Amino acid sequence: MRLPVFSLLCVIGLAGCASAPNAPSKTFTSSKSPEEVGSCILPKWQALRPDTENTGNQRHYRLTVSSKMAADEILDIYKTQNGSEVSWYQREPLSFNRGALNKAVRECL
Repeated sequence: MRLPVFSLLCVIGLAGCASAPNAPSKTFTSSKSPEEVGSCILPKWQALRPDTENTGNQRHYRLTVSSKMAADEILDIYKTQNGSEVSWYQREPLSFNRGALNKAVRECL
């Protein structure tokens, strides 16, 4: 009896991980380039969450805040004709400093 219950819980748990939303939690636009927006946000996020990392090129910039298990915050900044589109993916429902992270994003747009 215990094995089927445990198996069912494992399947449900894995299904929840596999069905993470593909839509961003928040989106913003900016007249600045992805590099300008990302390089403005990066030090502010690193002050709040030292584990913040960045990657990118001329058309795309990404900031990632990771925990031990997965990326909790992902900020994708894509080049558009008029500047940039910023997509924020939030994995953790109750993240520490999320209000301050949001403020940093808005200040740099």
